[in-house]
Amino acid sequence: MDAKTGWVQRGRGASSALIAGLFAWHWSIGGLAQTGTNLVHPRLYFTQTDLPALRKLRTHDHLHKTIWRNVRESAEWCLTLFPRKEWIAPISPDPIYENLYDRFYAIMGDLAVTEHLAFAYAFSGEAPYGEATRQWALASCRVWKREADSAPDGSKAYAVTRLLMGVALAFDIAWDRFTELERGDIRETLCRILDEYYHG
Repeated sequence: MDAKTGWVQRGRGASSALIAGLFAWHWSIGGLAQTGTNLVHPRLYFTQTDLPALRKLRTHDHLHKTIWRNVRESAEWCLTLFPRKEWIAPISPDPIYENLYDRFYAIMGDLAVTEHLAFAYAFSGEAPYGEATRQWALASCRVWKREADSAPDGSKAYAVTRLLMGVALAFDIAWDRFTELERGDIRETLCRILDEYYHG
């Protein structure tokens, strides 16, 4: 099994465990309250007032303990990885789509790690997960911000929207870990790329 195949298979397992865990958590507390307008972070999947209940569920019963153990195990593995440092530029011509798939899996992998760390931080409040979320989100902005420099392209749109979603999720959940300057950098990256795709 090569490194890329191993990463994809491990990523699938981690994603499946996380998704199953989120549904179970959501169901077990009868749905998370999202009444009115919430102008503070987090607010995309749950609110600040939801966090104590989510964190308490980690030790509630066997099911929730198992879910948290799986999430934490994958998060600990994510902590052993290092954020990407260099952008993978588009190459043309790309007759067998090698560059396209390298870029696609790079973005998907980077943001899978970022999101998983963010959820681990949300469910635990533990600083190592929050700091790693911050580092991965900022690295993704630095590395992939050049996606705004070229015209929108249907062949890369899915990966780019995955980038936007993952960075936005980290920005929301780990809001308290970023400095004001870092928040500004993230906003600028998201807005530049979104503007290209909205008007393109």
